[in-house]
Amino acid sequence: MSCPRLIMEPLCKRPRFALVVFSSFKTSCTLFLLVFASRLPAAVSTNYRAEIAVARAYAAASDWENASKHAEAALTACPSCKEASLLLTKAVANRNKVREERQWLPIIKADHDWWAGDYSSAKELALRASDSLTDDAAIEKVHDIVSRTPPIWNPNLLSKAIREAWPLRGALVALVIMVAYIILAVSRAIYLWSTRKTWRLGPIADESGLGIGERVQAKLLKWAAGEIGTPRFSSGLLSLKKQQVPPTINRIILEGDFAITTALQNVEIKLLQTDISALSKLLGAVRRWYSQPAPNIQGSVKVSKDNPLEVTAILIATDSRGAIIKERKRIAVATDSGTSSLPNVIDSVVIQMYYLLAHPNKPDNAFEAEAHIRRGLMHLDRYSTRHESTALGEALAEFTAAREFPDHPPTAPLFEGVALDLLERHKEAIDCFRQAASESPKELGEIARYNEAIAVLRQYGADSMLLAEEQFRKFGTSLDPKTSPVKALALAGRATAIAHFPIFWREILHKKKKSADESEEIAWKTADWPQIRQWMNEVQTTASELLKFAESPTRIANGWDPEEIKQLQWAAHNAIGNVCLNVQINYFEEPIPDMVKVERTHLKLLNEAVRQFDDSAKLMTPGVETLSNLGTATLYLGLFDKAREYLQQAIDLNPQYEYASYRLAQAWDLEGKRDRAWEVMRNLPVTIRIGRFRELYDQYLSGFEQ
Repeated sequence: MSCPRLIMEPLCKRPRFALVVFSSFKTSCTLFLLVFASRLPAAVSTNYRAEIAVARAYAAASDWENASKHAEAALTACPSCKEASLLLTKAVANRNKVREERQWLPIIKADHDWWAGDYSSAKELALRASDSLTDDAAIEKVHDIVSRTPPIWNPNLLSKAIREAWPLRGALVALVIMVAYIILAVSRAIYLWSTRKTWRLGPIADESGLGIGERVQAKLLKWAAGEIGTPRFSSGLLSLKKQQVPPTINRIILEGDFAITTALQNVEIKLLQTDISALSKLLGAVRRWYSQPAPNIQGSVKVSKDNPLEVTAILIATDSRGAIIKERKRIAVATDSGTSSLPNVIDSVVIQMYYLLAHPNKPDNAFEAEAHIRRGLMHLDRYSTRHESTALGEALAEFTAAREFPDHPPTAPLFEGVALDLLERHKEAIDCFRQAASESPKELGEIARYNEAIAVLRQYGADSMLLAEEQFRKFGTSLDPKTSPVKALALAGRATAIAHFPIFWREILHKKKKSADESEEIAWKTADWPQIRQWMNEVQTTASELLKFAESPTRIANGWDPEEIKQLQWAAHNAIGNVCLNVQINYFEEPIPDMVKVERTHLKLLNEAVRQFDDSAKLMTPGVETLSNLGTATLYLGLFDKAREYLQQAIDLNPQYEYASYRLAQAWDLEGKRDRAWEVMRNLPVTIRIGRFRELYDQYLSGFEQ
């Protein structure tokens, strides 16, 4: 409580306190002055740091003039500041560089104006800039510009004139367009010339809803690629190559829009300010123009309004000048269902159009003959692979129709001869083969002569066998790696002819059909056994060489197809089987000399014949010859049921084949079933020509008459 009183009391009454207070005031003033003095350097420090911050900001903005000013102010405020010194150095260097660049700007513009053709303006600008130049290089450049002499011609003058004169600009644009069009037209002409034989298959309007248009396209393309043809026919030793596709057409390609351009035409996309849809439409139009005059094929498939089962397929071929050169319509009416005749419609329109394009200079009926041949070969394939007996007559009708055309293909008589020979009309077949050989080129002529020898062989007489062997021998008697299929088959045909010599051994060796008595028969057989053995050895040796030749891997490399190799193997096995069978049933029949009996027991020819014919049947669909031979061999082995099964199959396949009927009647006769044997002979559709068959028939006929 004393303090308040001390304060409130006057100072004069307390001199000691007053002295204390005065001393405190002096001390306070001294402290104030010290504090004020200490504050002065802080203010200066704050000022130069602010200048550095501003200088940095100007430097970051590349304003080197202001940056240098503020850096210099900072260095003045604080001479010992290293940061201000460095910043000032950098700012001054960049400021000087900028000043030099500014000096060069009018010089660069003057140089550009000079090369743009504005010579007076360039010199004036260079002289005006020279007043403030300090850089030696810039001064030297100015002197260079001022001392230049304008050229007589400058290409830039043309560009300047084009920029300033729109008529000239329009003319130049027209010239560029014209040059571009000429380049496109020339390239288009070269392209069309190079593809002048390439047919473009366009879309086929299909109203049927059955996909016929697409199937027509696919089949025509396969024809052009060589993937479709008639099957290669062979029946026994008869041989034909498949119907060849005419080689005169280069190719047929499927014409269609580019998938990308078509897909992008309706897409609203812009890429670098470019409308993709418009560009796709433009490219599509250019492409269509580029290839439009090329030869093309278009078509349609229509369904009759009156009869929904009536389908019409039309193909129209247009040449490069837009003219309709060929048009063919083929109509097929289905009686059972709307799709049963569609393959015929497709096949007909495709083959006709293709042959018309392949032979544009031939008359329109030329393809009709080719179409008949194609259908005939399809019937032959049905006969040989499906055992359809009616197909043989249908094939002959087609080949005969093809041959009636004045300008028929050279293959027409060849194919007709094959059908006639299979129908056992051998003399007519020989005439057809001879005509084909005279009308055909070399390769086809060889096949015709080969088939002629086969037709002669299949007459099954002593003279015909000798003649066939002679004809086969003309093709050659040896093999080499380059032997053609026809020549190799001719060797097999010659072996087959020799294999049949034992049937007619009496006529060939003694010029008689029958010996006078048993003693003469035994004498003949004793004397002729070496010759019979020679025939057997020759057939077996030739067949073995052919089998080894067929198994060589070089056959495919030399142009053989697998079917030709199979037929050669078939022919070799067939020849061995025939010689075994014919020696057994024609030479080893009673009476037999004792020395020959030992050989007969040792050889076991019938079993070997069955084995060889079985091998033949595994290689190719067995025809009447193989079936009849198997039936005969099993018949002589006493397997009557098995023999009749083989023989009946042969008759069902070809009722005209007399030998099968003869052996079937013999099988029933040996079992004592005379009524069944007579039924076979009575229903025979052909005249009996086989001597022993005629004897059996006359025996039955006289017996029934009695």
